[in-house]
Amino acid sequence: MNRLEQLRKKQRDEALQAQEELLAGVPRGAKAPESAPEQNDAQMAAPEDEVEPYDRIMSPVPVELTDLHPDDRPIETIDELSDRAALVKFSLTVNETKCADFFD
Repeated sequence: MNRLEQLRKKQRDEALQAQEELLAGVPRGAKAPESAPEQNDAQMAAPEDEVEPYDRIMSPVPVELTDLHPDDRPIETIDELSDRAALVKFSLTVNETKCADFFD
């Protein structure tokens, strides 16, 4: 018997044991539950038709970060232009260093 067959047999044995344990807790005169009534496609699609239209009141009011107390501002607000200028300056510094090392 190879490993796959052993695993399948073990799974079957465990499933049978679990089923026996479940049935042990069920009284003998109990009936099987009735199956749920089947829903057709029209009934299943009905909740999608009841989508509430968007209203501006549903969205939170935008908050100006500069109006918040400094303790409530978890991140530093940076200006895009000053950030780009700092990045270009840093890039030029790195390039100058690499070029200086190359020619030395």
